[in-house]
Amino acid sequence: MIPPRLLRPIIFALALVELAFLSFWKGSLGSYWSSIVLLISGLFTGIVYLYTISGKRTNSFKNTSSFSIKSILPSALIFAIGSSIVVYLLQQEIQAFPITDFRKTTGSDVIPQIGIMVERFRLGEFPYEWISQWAFGHSLYPTYLPMTWMPYLIPDTIGIDYRMFALLFLIFTLGISTVRYLKDNSTNIPKRLITVGLPFIFLILLQENDNEGMFKYAVETLIAGYYILLCFNISSRSTWLIGISLVLCLMSRYSIVLWLPIPFLVLLLEQGWKTPLKLGLILLGGVAIIYGPFLLQDPYIFSKGYAYHTDGAIQAWKVRSWQPEGSLPFNLYKGLGFCWVAVEHFSGDLTEKVGKYQTLHLSLTLMSTALLSIFYFLRRRRYEISLFLLGSLKIYLVVFYNFIQIPFGYLFFVPLFVSIPLLWSLTKLESQN
Repeated sequence: MIPPRLLRPIIFALALVELAFLSFWKGSLGSYWSSIVLLISGLFTGIVYLYTISGKRTNSFKNTSSFSIKSILPSALIFAIGSSIVVYLLQQEIQAFPITDFRKTTGSDVIPQIGIMVERFRLGEFPYEWISQWAFGHSLYPTYLPMTWMPYLIPDTIGIDYRMFALLFLIFTLGISTVRYLKDNSTNIPKRLITVGLPFIFLILLQENDNEGMFKYAVETLIAGYYILLCFNISSRSTWLIGISLVLCLMSRYSIVLWLPIPFLVLLLEQGWKTPLKLGLILLGGVAIIYGPFLLQDPYIFSKGYAYHTDGAIQAWKVRSWQPEGSLPFNLYKGLGFCWVAVEHFSGDLTEKVGKYQTLHLSLTLMSTALLSIFYFLRRRRYEISLFLLGSLKIYLVVFYNFIQIPFGYLFFVPLFVSIPLLWSLTKLESQN
């Protein structure tokens, strides 16, 4: 039996270990053990969280503090300083690697692909066509869902670098979540300051140890912002807000789709069939509005994108041309993910190994959803809906991304950042109980 007073520090320590193995300790234990430690730290962040919140209740959206200017000023100052530092660090990165022409940019196809899709959309062209006229020596079929690229119509119009726009969006979502955290939390000022400053500790450490171009070549901070909004709105208990947030996540990366049975089951058990039906209609409506116009023009764009993604995985699993003879595939041996298990232990050629690993990934993801659903069904009297959904989302995302078929570092940004709302909710529980 773990003493209750130790549970929050344990979760905090596990989240820091996960952060460390995505930043300054990435790959430090070698490809195998680094992957294992990253997986275990992420999983146990969610598992210990579920253990901690068992039997707890939170007064969501009830102001338990005076929220005077004097009481929030130190926290606001920490937030402003943290925001300024991460914006400054990113601006240095942008100046060192400016992107002025998407068709001439090299290093990664993430931002060029987004920029070309935005360009096509603005010109009235269909975004989901093969991209060939660019700096890379291969043709690419666009794989990004609309909410990955359509928001960049905004910075494209007003002239802001895509990377800065994505970071500012994340800061915005952290800001509105922090305001609610401060209003609902009456804990002491030192704990407030640590909690408010936590996201910026994460960001600064990731930026200062970004040896993979997480901020230079990618814009995953936008997707992380969607998930911060989702976690914030889960706590609001508003079906509309949860539904809209889920649409943003679902229409940016399909990774969340196999988690959806959990909120539907939870809502069905606790609130009857009307609430999950309403949520389902919101999801269907949101997907139809955002993705429908593109599917009407080409109903096969998702299957084409998925097929290209599989071909991309096969290429990513190969030894790079610049690697010495006899080297292991660079993308798979960086201490992220478990693709190396398939390379070393699965039978067949490379295509067959990728196919078997995709099956393993799907099986483990479905298993995590099934086990979490069964666990909730058996123990639901012990859990508040919003808190359980936060913990289950963390566990699910850790499983999904740690076994993804192309383990690029920036993809792990989302499961890492979901730890922050978990820690915020624990601080809130501590102040109310």
